[in-house]
Amino acid sequence: MNFWDRALSLAAARHTLMQSLNAGEMSTCPCCEQTVFLYARRITGTMVRQLAQMCFSNHPLRSRDLINSHGGDHAKMVYWGLVQQDEEGFWHATVDGRDFLYDRIDVPEVAYVYNRKVVRFSDEHVSVRDRMGKRFNYEEMMG
Repeated sequence: MNFWDRALSLAAARHTLMQSLNAGEMSTCPCCEQTVFLYARRITGTMVRQLAQMCFSNHPLRSRDLINSHGGDHAKMVYWGLVQQDEEGFWHATVDGRDFLYDRIDVPEVAYVYNRKVVRFSDEHVSVRDRMGKRFNYEEMMG
């Protein structure tokens, strides 16, 4: 098989795999045999509380310093550009993260993630108040 035949085969394999992922199906990559899935990620109330903790803290925060950090949800906010991690491992809210927390911007409701990269976002957008849930009082948290 020459290079061009192989390149076309890889392109066809990628196309077939992406069709499967976009349909919400778990699939196996025909090239590397890795199981792949397109994850639908949403911002949760815990993530909002962690974002608030980053914004209101007087010192840099590591993952272990954040409330309920064991699931790594704070790191998923990178998909929306709401947080970033510096070279020393400390987490910070971005300008967009602060604007989201202060209810100045909405973000896409769903980030579709493959291999830790956003493939696309949903057309629907949500506010921080939408993500807080019924059990939490936004005004109380921001007060």
